[in-house]
Amino acid sequence: MKVITIGLISLVVVIGGFFALNAYIYEEKQADVTAGDVDQSEVVMDTYTLAAEGLTFDYPGGEDGYTLSELTVGAGEPMPVQSLRLLPTTDYDAEQGRQGEGSPAWTLSVYENTDKLQALVWAERFVSASNIELAVNTPAERVIGGANAVSYRIDGLYPAEVFVITHGGYVFVASASFLDEDSRTYLDREAWINSFTFVPTAAPGAGKIDPRVACESALMYMTFTTGEEAEAFVESCVAGNHPEVIDRYIESLNVDGAVI
Repeated sequence: MKVITIGLISLVVVIGGFFALNAYIYEEKQADVTAGDVDQSEVVMDTYTLAAEGLTFDYPGGEDGYTLSELTVGAGEPMPVQSLRLLPTTDYDAEQGRQGEGSPAWTLSVYENTDKLQALVWAERFVSASNIELAVNTPAERVIGGANAVSYRIDGLYPAEVFVITHGGYVFVASASFLDEDSRTYLDREAWINSFTFVPTAAPGAGKIDPRVACESALMYMTFTTGEEAEAFVESCVAGNHPEVIDRYIESLNVDGAVI
């Protein structure tokens, strides 16, 4: 009887030790996971501003984010006044000294909108800049940062989401190319586009403002369901139906004695 009792006690001790060891190992693994999370570099949000064109946007910077490059503006019709490229930093580092095609990236090109065209009209007129002829879906009107815009997907060297935005006297063509829908440049694209903020820009000439620029600045603090509604408001404002918008714009610029 004593032998049986001692055997049972020994068995309980062994089983208890087994579970205690498993619990210890589990806690150690959890500690390692937590420590790994703490050691990961934090993504820092950077802000880039195109002061003359009136655009500000945010993007993840640092080693775990994107590297922004200002591109040399080349010849073309239309010719951009500014071009940028944002590439995941790991891909940017891998590209250095490498020959061949570039990696999927975000790009932003800015053009003068001399004829004050709506986004879709501009895209269809300047196909070499918009690549709308490569669209694989119907372009959709939307509002980005309070500005009239149109978006669509193209299929070229890489598939890409394209956003054509009109604001003030400029057209902004943003593109996010990707390998597949699990690519970082695809998953992050909407957060980048939704960070676009358009700010008022002073028109040429001291003490004078462009009523269209003033009216379009109101789109930043108003909400419209479609781009057509936003454009209709701007046209009504330019016609003089919303003088309070002009007054607010002049006040924001702090320009004394400004005239239209």
